[in-house]
Amino acid sequence: KTSQELRVASPVEDRFRIVAGAFYQRQTNAIFQDYQIANLGTAVSVNGSPGTLWLTKQERVDKDYAMFGEASFDILPNLTATAGGRAYIYDNSLIGFYGFGRNPAVDPDDGRSFSASPFNAAASSQTGVAGCYLANGQTLQQAYLGGGDTSTLLPAAVSGSPCTNLATYTTTGLIPKRTQGQGATYRFNLTFKPSDKVLAYATFSRGFRPGGINRRGDVAPYAADFLTNYELGLKTTLFDRLRFNAAIYQQAWDKFQFSFLGLNSFTIIQNGPNARIRGAEADANFSTGGLSLTAAASYTDAKTRNDLCAKQPCGGEQNPVLAARGTRLPITPRFKASGTARYSVPVGTAKAYIQGLVAHQSSASADIRTFQAGTLGRLKAYTTANASIGADLSGYTLELFVQNLWDERAQLSRFQQCGTCSQRTYIVSSTPRTIGLRAGAKF
Repeated sequence: KTSQELRVASPVEDRFRIVAGAFYQRQTNAIFQDYQIANLGTAVSVNGSPGTLWLTKQERVDKDYAMFGEASFDILPNLTATAGGRAYIYDNSLIGFYGFGRNPAVDPDDGRSFSASPFNAAASSQTGVAGCYLANGQTLQQAYLGGGDTSTLLPAAVSGSPCTNLATYTTTGLIPKRTQGQGATYRFNLTFKPSDKVLAYATFSRGFRPGGINRRGDVAPYAADFLTNYELGLKTTLFDRLRFNAAIYQQAWDKFQFSFLGLNSFTIIQNGPNARIRGAEADANFSTGGLSLTAAASYTDAKTRNDLCAKQPCGGEQNPVLAARGTRLPITPRFKASGTARYSVPVGTAKAYIQGLVAHQSSASADIRTFQAGTLGRLKAYTTANASIGADLSGYTLELFVQNLWDERAQLSRFQQCGTCSQRTYIVSSTPRTIGLRAGAKF
């Protein structure tokens, strides 16, 4: 990963202040998955990889370019307006191989032998060697089923793979699949500070997330999604002991990206319709003597504003509605809250403390699609707690801790390993109760 940023800023004490700059980032990812089975027959192994049922060898390159600027102006000593923007370009690419070796059951009525060159390639599953490109631009399966020449398989674009089935064919060779986009995001903010202990603000902002390439080559790329945020907030310090912050917001999430498990257990990312998110959050901290109390809570109401289908917009028998308008977004509990109590006391030259934390969140859907959500079941509400006792002495710390005090098996996600072959639900749960001793030193 390589990133560079050039930033210019005016003095912060000026009444009118600016920040401007440029940004560049290039990130390369090597994707490798090798599913091996002991004593797997050569005829069903991936070419050149004995014992490998499934192989993924891909190279992904993400490039980001941006120019940004922000200006702040003190309208009054206690009233400040800020406006900023960011112009961006993203360029993401992916090339390589994914899938199986030969699968003779693909076309049992064809009647031809599976002796095409290279061995194990012809009539294989569409996900794998059969999708690799020949010099004439056909895939191996297209040439085989059409009775054509299957001997001119193009060299693998990624070292260690048998051939290339995730790419764009050109007459001069294979090039990576690419998705590109450009646009602008912006932010406007107004802050009012009637005293040193009270600050109120209003914010309007718009952000984005780049699009990308699905690792399954026959699935279309997904586009960028955008989040527009409207927020009002308050930050206060009262009686020199109490800090209280609160905010309410509404967000418009356009063409939101969502993922699901597709054929061959591939995670597919697609763009959905628009969603609306409304919420409120607050946190408070009270300190007196050696006692510190902290509490936080949030409420979120997140729903789709249009019907969700495999392809947007919805329509036609081949593109049924997967989730109706008004469906709540998954993995998003309505309510979350936490509280922490910490008491510190001097013990000789050391400072000892005892601390406890309790956190709760309500239930949530495991999948946005109605049928799958019903099959998977909901993520159950849960409450967890942590506790610790320790001491700090001259830069050395020692702490005895218990995480997940009552050994709650909180459900973090529910999913199916195969999108079509099983209804079995797998549950990822929180870490079991953990008791430990932690020591540290400051230098």
